[in-house]
Amino acid sequence: MRSMKKQAAYFIFLLRGLVGAASALAGPSLFALDAATAWKSAVAMNAAAKTLYPGAVSFETIEYGKKDEIIAREEMSSRVVYGADGETTNEIVRAVKDGKDVTAERKAEFGKKGKPKKNGGAQQSGGFSLPEPFNPPAGAKSVIGVAARASQDGFEYWEFPFEYSLKGSMPWAGTIRLDLATGRPVSMSYAFKNPPLGIKYAHFLVAFAPFGDSAFIAERMDIDFDAQILLIHKKMDMRIAMSDYQERGQVYGD
Repeated sequence: MRSMKKQAAYFIFLLRGLVGAASALAGPSLFALDAATAWKSAVAMNAAAKTLYPGAVSFETIEYGKKDEIIAREEMSSRVVYGADGETTNEIVRAVKDGKDVTAERKAEFGKKGKPKKNGGAQQSGGFSLPEPFNPPAGAKSVIGVAARASQDGFEYWEFPFEYSLKGSMPWAGTIRLDLATGRPVSMSYAFKNPPLGIKYAHFLVAFAPFGDSAFIAERMDIDFDAQILLIHKKMDMRIAMSDYQERGQVYGD
């Protein structure tokens, strides 16, 4: 009897150990997609997001001086209106520069320059043209490299190098990170493949977020650049946040 109890105790101990080991393994690595499947999943999610667009866009722009001191800071929020005939209109809600409300001034400027544009939007960006490596439009060239595993802050990804070019624009080169378990795009960072004369650096980062179970959206875009064009020097950081995404019922910008 004592021997049977001892064997039962060992069995329970072993079972608990196995359960604990399984729990420890049940992370992203255990259910990881292979790179090809992850990319196919990202392409499908991008197609599902074809008619999702933001209703609100906010900007923060910081300009730096020669000693990297902040010489100007501006924040602006706007609302994006989508017309049934393919027009998009950006309406400024509020603008603040160096602590001063400049909403009226920006609305006046926008009234002169920001008239509605037919097919003037850009998918998932509220008017900002982004590389489309998942489903490249006609005339675009997208080259996807061999993926490698990457990890950051306890999360694991597939990281794909890519090059992208569109007729009439400068070619880009960068990397795309996909969630290891689902293939959902997490971020895309890129820069000029061949920086134009006078560009010390220009870095772009797009942060994606899930939209439901089968799509994703561009939630934030960061732009940092340092450029010297003739006698004009500009060093700036820009942060663009996009929110209030909804199904708009049609494609804008294609």
